[in-house]
Amino acid sequence: MLDKYINKLAELSDSAILTPYNLLENLHLDNYVSVNFCKKNEYIVADIVFLDHNEEIKFRYVFDDNNFLQKIYHVNGNDLIEHFNRAKERKELISKLRSKHTFKKCI
Repeated sequence: MLDKYINKLAELSDSAILTPYNLLENLHLDNYVSVNFCKKNEYIVADIVFLDHNEEIKFRYVFDDNNFLQKIYHVNGNDLIEHFNRAKERKELISKLRSKHTFKKCI
């Protein structure tokens, strides 16, 4: 169980998880309608639209300047529904690891 937390923390710290290039490659899939990129402050933002049962679904991906995925949102009209937040997940994992007595001083 502890290994799972440590591996996930390493992934959140050192891995891009998904890059803008991965999203662009998805345009080859039949159900993808569009992938649009723009720059907002220091972030790269990708809005993707794909079809699910003939309904258009929109997601927003936010990347830092190293192309590391930071956040994923489902865009529902004017609402952004957060599905992934790297900083929050990392903080939660560190908290779980700190609760283990042997790791309190290491992290």
